[in-house]
Amino acid sequence: MKIFARFIGVILVFASSASLAQESLTMDMVENDAIQYSNQKQIGRLAPFVSLGSYEFKSNGSNKGIEPNQRFGLGVMTVVSSAKRTVLEVGLAYQPMGARYEGRTSSGFKMTQLVDLEYLAVPLVAKTYFRPNNTGFFLKLGVVPAYLMKAEAEVTLKQSGFIGPNATAKGSVEDKFTDIDVQGMVGVGGLFETYFTNRIFLDLSFGRSLVPISRKTTVDVYNEGFLLSAGLTL
Repeated sequence: MKIFARFIGVILVFASSASLAQESLTMDMVENDAIQYSNQKQIGRLAPFVSLGSYEFKSNGSNKGIEPNQRFGLGVMTVVSSAKRTVLEVGLAYQPMGARYEGRTSSGFKMTQLVDLEYLAVPLVAKTYFRPNNTGFFLKLGVVPAYLMKAEAEVTLKQSGFIGPNATAKGSVEDKFTDIDVQGMVGVGGLFETYFTNRIFLDLSFGRSLVPISRKTTVDVYNEGFLLSAGLTL
């Protein structure tokens, strides 16, 4: 009788364990389905953003006197593919770049040259999140092809000790730069839930031209700099 009771007890323990395992498996499946559904809902949603870029020129020659040029940009991104912890995005952005150069001419004038490059960019970005529901902190890696819409330079000359207006000249320098720039980009950021259906994001990325942007010159020049972006999913 005791042996039979023990046998029944063992069966009950196994049955209870199997039931708990099945319940846990069911809960995991429900949770995974919910995460997958939430991730799929992000596909096609627009995410407008504003950005502040700090770009400069880097070359295989001397970079002395070259300083970053800070400009604001804007754009919109959208998710084209979303899986667990991984998102692919594509966008369209107005992105100013360029650089500032300060030095002196052989005549003793202090020269400041500001080069503004305005691009229409198409960011192609892959993001890896630390959470399975694709929120929180992420790493990003991408390629950014861009078309040069405008290239303009402003040169200001001022002689040491000279009191009076500066000599300033402004003109197009589109013939100095290629029409297409392709940058490689890496960065970090975060995407956070709100009380509404929107999500806010903030990220910082570093980009550099993969090919020279200079034309008709023996010196190879590249765009290089940082971009701070903030936006909201609609």
